[in-house]
Amino acid sequence: MKRVSAMILYFDNYITDEPLLKGLYQQLDDVRNSCPAYRMPDKLSVAMYTLASYAALDWSAVIIKYELQDKSKTDEFERFVKGIFPKAKIIRGRSDTQEKFRESLKMMREIGDEWIFFAGNVDHPFVASETQTLQACLVEAKRLKGKYPIVSVLYSHFGEARSMVDPTSYRHNKDVSVIGKNSFYTSVVFPEGKSPGFFDSIQVVHVDMMSHWFESKDMAGKRVIRAESVSGAVNVPQHALVIPKSEVCAHFDGYSHIKFHVPTDPNDVLPPLFIPKGFFERKITIAFGYPDYREGFVNINPMKEKYSFRDRVNGTDLKIMPESLPLFWKGRVEKLDINPKADMLAMQAAYERDLALRANPWPCKGALDRARIGLVLQWRALKYFVENPEALAAVKEYGYSFNVLRKKALYAMIIGGYKVGIFRKKEKKG
Repeated sequence: MKRVSAMILYFDNYITDEPLLKGLYQQLDDVRNSCPAYRMPDKLSVAMYTLASYAALDWSAVIIKYELQDKSKTDEFERFVKGIFPKAKIIRGRSDTQEKFRESLKMMREIGDEWIFFAGNVDHPFVASETQTLQACLVEAKRLKGKYPIVSVLYSHFGEARSMVDPTSYRHNKDVSVIGKNSFYTSVVFPEGKSPGFFDSIQVVHVDMMSHWFESKDMAGKRVIRAESVSGAVNVPQHALVIPKSEVCAHFDGYSHIKFHVPTDPNDVLPPLFIPKGFFERKITIAFGYPDYREGFVNINPMKEKYSFRDRVNGTDLKIMPESLPLFWKGRVEKLDINPKADMLAMQAAYERDLALRANPWPCKGALDRARIGLVLQWRALKYFVENPEALAAVKEYGYSFNVLRKKALYAMIIGGYKVGIFRKKEKKG
C-alpha cells in the first residue's frame, strides 16, 4: 500500500472531559445515551484512539504537547504514546499562549520538514481505509505552494468541506474559487479581501502558514490555544485550500455543533464516532450484512435505513463495506462475521448512495429554497440562544470570527435584551 509522504505530527491539546462549548451538543447527548455502542467514552480514551489512528501513517517526527485534567493518568498516557510512537517528543504542558506556539515552531524548523499535520483537537481520528487520498492532497498542496503563500489541506469535517465547493448544496460558499481538481480532491482559493482565511486546527499546513498564524502579529497577553484563537486578529491573504473528495479524518463527536447552519439533523447523515468494544485489546468483533442487530458486535449493514442510536432493533452501527473499515482497525479485528446470504451487490449500491449523501448532506434547489432554509435556521438559532445566552458567549470566547453582520447583530440583540430584561425568564413568586 502506498504510504503518505512523511510530515510532522503535531498534537497539542488539553485533555479534559469538560466541554469547551457547553450547550451546543444536546443532540449528541441524546445519541450517546440511546445506544451502548455509541456511549461516550472518557476523553483520554478518545485521545488515545485518535493517536492510534495516526500510527497508520508515516511521520518525519512526532511532537506530543499535552496537559491532562486528571494528572494521575500521566504515566498511562505517556506509556501508550511511546508504545505507538517510540521516538515521539513528549512535552508536558499544552500551548496556551503565542510564545508557546513560537517555541513549537522553532522545534519544527529544527526538524526541517515544511509540512505539519496540525492536530489541535484530541478527537479527529484518521478513519480512511487507504492513504492514497491524503497522499494526493499533499502532492497538490506542494504544487500550490509554488503559487500561493498560504496553503493547507483540510483533513476533517468532510460533509462541510465538500458542501462548501458544491453549488447544489445549501452550504456552498460562492466566494471561493476552484483552482484544481481530480478524483482525489478539489482545491480552492479564498479571495483576498473577502475572506479572513480558514482557521480550523484540523489542517495539514505549511510551516509558513503556522508562522503567519502565530508569529505575524503580536498577541502578548491573549489566550491562544489553537488556530481559531487568532482568527479575529490575523488576516490570511489568498489562502489555497485542498479539500479531499473522500473522508480522511472525522470528528469523534460528529457535527451537531452546526445544527443551526443546516436544515436537517447532521447526526443522521454524518453520525458521531465510537470506540469499538475490544479495540485496545485487539479483539474487535464485527457482524456484517445481518438483518438483525447482534449485541456484542460492531454491526455493519449499509442497507439499513437508520443507525442503531435511532433504532436499537432494526438499526446498524455503521453503513460501510468490509473493505472500507478504517485502516487502523484492521490489525485489531479478531472476528469478521460476514453473512453468507448477504447480497453484496445491493450492499455496495447502498454504500455508494450513502457516500453521495455524505458528500452533499444538505442539497438546495435554488435561491428561493436557500432563502427559506436561511430564515428557518436564523429563527431556530435566535430561539436557542435567547434561551441559552451562555452558549453564544462561549462560541465567541472560543475564537470564531463574528465578522458576518447578522451574527454580530444577533449577538448584540440577545445580550442587549438580557441586560434590559426582555428575555429573562420570570421568577416564580414564593
